[in-house]
Order: sequence, then structure tokens, then C-alpha cells
Amino acid sequence: VKIFKGHKGAVYAVAFSPNGRYIATASVDSTAKLWSVETGQLLRTFKSHKNMLVSICFSPDGQYMATGSLDNTAKLWSVETGQLLKTFVGHQNRITSLAFSNNGDNLITGSFDNTVKLWSVKTGLPLKTFATSLESISSIAFSPDGKYFLTGGDNNIAKLWSSEVNCIECKIHQFSLSALQQAGLELEPEDAQAVNKENKKKD
Repeated sequence: VKIFKGHKGAVYAVAFSPNGRYIATASVDSTAKLWSVETGQLLRTFKSHKNMLVSICFSPDGQYMATGSLDNTAKLWSVETGQLLKTFVGHQNRITSLAFSNNGDNLITGSFDNTVKLWSVKTGLPLKTFATSLESISSIAFSPDGKYFLTGGDNNIAKLWSSEVNCIECKIHQFSLSALQQAGLELEPEDAQAVNKENKKKD
């Protein structure tokens, strides 16, 4: 067992690099840190956010790292150099979750401003905004093929979206077991029953 000490506040998010050699940690001390799994050594510290960090992830190729903060921004970093490459500005409240698409071209962010934004990693510009009514987003994930994404919010449900719909105010797709399966997402039997039960209530 290794203990990674170095942050000056609670660690709210962690992630393994795709090759398993590194660990990234995000803290309320407004920094992210990169560690060696083998030695436990701190390799570098990422500083630029103006408030606590609550989300972190690696790009699929392991070259980049993204962080989300209560300063309403997400940031893109070089894992190798620690250099800040992009700052994603546009949310009006904290960014609580983020994820890279499997091809690494896009970053998706979920926020307490009740929106999800899809960004170009290359340009740092927003490509699409998805409104979620009164729901604050607390978790987010891409489907393996990148055609869908799944959000979890503070209203006790998850929602399935099409990332290919080009609109500002987007209606969600029917939250059904079949839609989840089409997106390449698997549910345990008891979860599938819960989804079907919820859909019957809506019918």
C-alpha cells in the first residue's frame, strides 16, 4: 500500500493514467498533482485554478490531463511537461465532472449551471451546449463510440443524450434500457428493472 502525501487540503478526485504508470489527484487546495504509481513519488504539481478542484481525468492516449474546478473553468494540461495548454471558459457555475471522448478529440464538462458543454480539445472552443432544465450535473461519461453521453444529477436520475444533436436547448433521448444498450452501456439486472419501472411511470 502506498500513501500519496503532498496536498494541503482534501483530495476530491483521482484518476489512473491509461498505461497505469501514473496517478492524478485533484484537491481543494486548488492544485492537481501527478504521482508515480511505482515509487509513490510526486512528479509535478499543476497550478492555475483559482478555486478548489473537484474533477480530473486523463486523455485516452495519456498525453493530456483535464481538471474541473469551482472557478467555473476546466483546464487542459500536458502530462509530460505540466504546461497549461487550454482553459475552457463558458460555464456559469462550478464544473463538477468531465470526460474525454475515446478518440481524444473532444472534452465534455458537466456543471452546476444546469448545462453540459462539448469542447474541441484542439481549439479549446465550445462545440455544443446541452441544457438540463433544473438539474445540476454531478457525473458524466461518454459511450465507447462517442455517440452518446450519460449524465447523473441531483434529481436522483441519470439521463442519456446524443452528442451528435446540434442544438443549444436539447431534448434528452428517451431514458430506456434499449437506449443504454445501444450506447454500449451495461446495467446490472436490478438496475435494468428499475429503469423499466421508471419508464412505465412515464407512459
